[in-house]
Amino acid sequence: MNLSFLYFNEVDSTQDLAIELYKEGHREGTVIIAKKQRKGRGRYGKVWYSPEGGLYLSLILEPKNKENLPLIALIACKAVKKALEYRFRLKLRIKFPNDLLYKDKKLAGFLLESSFKGEELEYCILGIGLNVNNSIPQEIEKEAISLKQILKKESNIKELTNLIIKEFFELYKKGFEGLIGTELWYGGKAYLLNSLKASEVELVSKEGRIILSY
Repeated sequence: MNLSFLYFNEVDSTQDLAIELYKEGHREGTVIIAKKQRKGRGRYGKVWYSPEGGLYLSLILEPKNKENLPLIALIACKAVKKALEYRFRLKLRIKFPNDLLYKDKKLAGFLLESSFKGEELEYCILGIGLNVNNSIPQEIEKEAISLKQILKKESNIKELTNLIIKEFFELYKKGFEGLIGTELWYGGKAYLLNSLKASEVELVSKEGRIILSY
């Protein structure tokens, strides 16, 4: 896949910009990266604080399987986890459905937005926000953390971006079945993803199984 990287110093939202660029003709493989966002957001429109020093990007995607689109965010979460654990030997957790945690504090978040016209997929945009060298606002310091706080030093954002993109597309090519067996945390407990279908996943542990919607 040919990748096209577009860099910006500051935007309202890489997600909104990606949607605009898609409508202008940009297609799968376009990566929008910003040093900071004025209106970064997460799921349900929650604010994602995006000061300079973090990693903020959006990917334009054209998935063939349109039944499990929200799970693309889980693929991205697994890719970032793999990249960071490889690079820094960290122990991280994936909290279902789309948060990456370090000792119960959020290190990264993921957002998948799509739009259909009838049965035709109009666009599919994946957003990734990773706290790298940025400061954490006081009001969320009990629930969020940055790599700088964990490692006690700054990291190379460009290097991390390249590693994360590489890991993501390797997993993306495998499809949703590549998520089977992934360890996920839910309700403070660890599970393995056992099966998935449109809008539901089955998680299993020694204590039993649960079915979750996404």
